[in-house]
Amino acid sequence: MRVDSLCDSARGLLVSAASRNAFSHGLSRPMFGAEFARAVEALASRILGEHGKANDQHVLALARQIAEAGFEVARVQRVKVALIERAHNLGRLEPRQKG
Repeated sequence: MRVDSLCDSARGLLVSAASRNAFSHGLSRPMFGAEFARAVEALASRILGEHGKANDQHVLALARQIAEAGFEVARVQRVKVALIERAHNLGRLEPRQKG
């Protein structure tokens, strides 16, 4: 077996595991909806306002992408915190007793 095909197989397994993990935590679906669109536009406007390029459509598209990415990172962080809190409440974050 070629090294390239081994790398592709390993990469495929990692992507598959990551996809299952994202799905199980509700992160596999993109964020959408009117409220999300308004929040993205508001953040994009703030980003553009700070840099004075509100009339440039290319820069506006980039600002929207930055805003969407920021909201996605915040969503992932909320899930991470919830998982840590859940594990803590179940007592799984306690140090193991030596013995």
